[in-house]
Amino acid sequence: MLFFFYIFAIFTIICSFMVIFSKNPIHSVFWLVGSFINASSLMILIGAEFIAMLIIIVYVGAIAILFLFVIMMINIKTSHLKLQNLGFSIFSIFLSVAILLCFFFTIIFTNMQNAKQIVKNLDSYFAIGKDKDNIYYIAKFLYSDYILVFQISGMILLASIIASIAITYVPEQYKKQNLFKQLFRNKKDSIELINVKNNSAVSDIKYDSK
Repeated sequence: MLFFFYIFAIFTIICSFMVIFSKNPIHSVFWLVGSFINASSLMILIGAEFIAMLIIIVYVGAIAILFLFVIMMINIKTSHLKLQNLGFSIFSIFLSVAILLCFFFTIIFTNMQNAKQIVKNLDSYFAIGKDKDNIYYIAKFLYSDYILVFQISGMILLASIIASIAITYVPEQYKKQNLFKQLFRNKKDSIELINVKNNSAVSDIKYDSK
């Protein structure tokens, strides 16, 4: 089991690096899908099947495929991306070094005794609930202790859906006729006789405003 864990972890790191260093955006999306699949495999190995299925359904099935279709529709050319690679490369190198330094100092200044105690407490915590599935405990805490946060997140998603529909809504441009107004028209409202004088232009004709 530990052997497969290291294999999937190595493939996850490789796919993550290829997402950054791939020159073609479509290839980057495929590497992103690969990293999500390997991450879900890691979740299955540690016993979190529900999180693994969420990664596959949400990230791979929705977000990554959406990225792929958007990139294919906008037709990005690699020649235009090469002109901007220098600035992004410098920024990405600086950000990567900063993150690595944060990890390095975190590992150095971490009290290993406290870390071992935390791991021991986690092992004892998960040993209590071996008779139940992890989905049971997720649902138990989600709908009891975190019900308010769950409802707020649902309202935020609903507000974002309504806002996106309101922003992208385009009113109808074609002309419409009122059916009841057409049915109740009479001769006085429909026909108007204009007495046009000789040698008068169209702009000289005056209509009665109603």
